[in-house]
Amino acid sequence: MPFKFDEIPVSSRLEETVKARLDQIKKEKRRNFKRKLLISSTSVAAAFAAAVIVCVSNPALAAKLPIVGSLFAGMEDDFPYAGDYSDRAQVLTPPETSVEEETPGEAEPDGETTAGQEVASTGETAMPADSPYSVTDNGVTFTASEIYSDGLSVFLSLQIHSEEPFGFDYETQTPLTATLYPGGRAYIDSEEVTFASTELFVQQLDEHNFNSMIKTDLPVSLLGADGTHLMRISLKRFMADIMDENGTIIPNPENIMDTSIQIDGSWELELPFQTDLSQLQSYEDLSDTTSPGRITDVYVSPYQVAVNFVSFDDGFGNPEGGIVCFDENGTLLEKGNQSTEFGTDAFSLNKCQPAELHLYVIEDWITSCKIRDEETAKEQAVSSLVLPLSW
Repeated sequence: MPFKFDEIPVSSRLEETVKARLDQIKKEKRRNFKRKLLISSTSVAAAFAAAVIVCVSNPALAAKLPIVGSLFAGMEDDFPYAGDYSDRAQVLTPPETSVEEETPGEAEPDGETTAGQEVASTGETAMPADSPYSVTDNGVTFTASEIYSDGLSVFLSLQIHSEEPFGFDYETQTPLTATLYPGGRAYIDSEEVTFASTELFVQQLDEHNFNSMIKTDLPVSLLGADGTHLMRISLKRFMADIMDENGTIIPNPENIMDTSIQIDGSWELELPFQTDLSQLQSYEDLSDTTSPGRITDVYVSPYQVAVNFVSFDDGFGNPEGGIVCFDENGTLLEKGNQSTEFGTDAFSLNKCQPAELHLYVIEDWITSCKIRDEETAKEQAVSSLVLPLSW
């Protein structure tokens, strides 16, 4: 007999906490608040952080810092939107040079280097002195590594270096987990897009170095559109939560959101990219009516499903509604925190290739987040759609 999550007993206090947290997320979504999940000690926030932000504190990895330009390969399997990004990504950072790759004239005949020249020892790599995709301010350096667009989102890998140690107890040097929150804005072809800290996936290599992947959704005008584009990232704040040995966040009330660490600065990156539509499936104009709950467009890439629908009115002039998505076997596809705009939902495929999508439009967004089985979705749906896919 299948396991029924709805039959698990839940305390009234937990139920109230979950509902309060979902209400808060809903309000943030309506306000188009860029940091969609505030730092919180509630169970919902903790569960969401565990699902979307992965931080590993392991000083032993310091000796294995990956070459910038190949970060996707080490993170793509654990990314919430898992896939083979390294096979398709555009490398932004020029490859590092090593002694074996030196050309004649780079070193003096006696083996000494010329003034101001740095040469890595055999087998080691050296960062390019001046990279157009690397920027430093206030002791923090962001170096863009690779970029890829599936026609729905832009996926970016970043190496983050801090001159000051992060995630460590300075007195005991006990390794602690650090969760990072870069704060700022992003633009694609001069159109502002949601740049959400909850979509930052992090691997902590040591107390100074982090590798990360970020998913930023294309503006509606560019969904499924071919061509070359420019992404501009403008960061004004870099924050981190440090957790103690018990997993409790160490707050600092002097910071804007009580984060453990806050560094203000200016980090600007301009990143060109080409959209890859070779594996994008587009199903547009699915409904000829504008009735609330009608699914209008569905886009499917190897990494995600994006669904557009006609939103509802909550009675106060605010848009409302959410989608629940299952495959042909009744397996729930996890909903991403993809957009601040109601009328769009995204789902992670996580390397699966469903033969069908079973889509259900739910009038209340909070309710859509709670549904875990297809029978409940059928009972509460305002409209539904079964969409065959071809791979």
